[in-house]
Amino acid sequence: MNYYFLTPAQPNFDTINFEFDKDTPKNFETAAINDAVSTDLNTFSVNGGKLIIVTGVSDPVFSAKDQRDWFKKLEADNENSQNFAAFFALPGLNHCGGGNGIDDVDPLGALEAWHEKGEAPKSMLAKSKSYAGKEFLVCAYPKVATYVGSDASKASSFVCK
Repeated sequence: MNYYFLTPAQPNFDTINFEFDKDTPKNFETAAINDAVSTDLNTFSVNGGKLIIVTGVSDPVFSAKDQRDWFKKLEADNENSQNFAAFFALPGLNHCGGGNGIDDVDPLGALEAWHEKGEAPKSMLAKSKSYAGKEFLVCAYPKVATYVGSDASKASSFVCK
């Protein structure tokens, strides 16, 4: 920690007495390298990269609000973010699967279609083992699925608003 994480290196720093309230800023420079918090995706986007962020709203490990806030910062920091990044929050999904909600969605298919057709996904069709026979429309942030009538168990009865 004394040589890699602290900037500048502090060989005599006593890591046993590290105080998170006052010593954390000493590792901010390497945090930008080690932590996935940077919103500078210029090289990624210039090279044609496409990014779909999918998070479970019921994830007990990571807050969907934190990921949404990171995405909002990405949008603010990159005027062309809509050309390479989309964010989807899945109701009821736990950490990478499970939960009492959406657990069957295909972000990889949406990513492939985006790459091949050049059109960012506005929504994805989703299903759930918890609700057999029901389809869900999951909208790209900031839009949400809004019921417009007909069979509430079909995604076609919803639009992204």
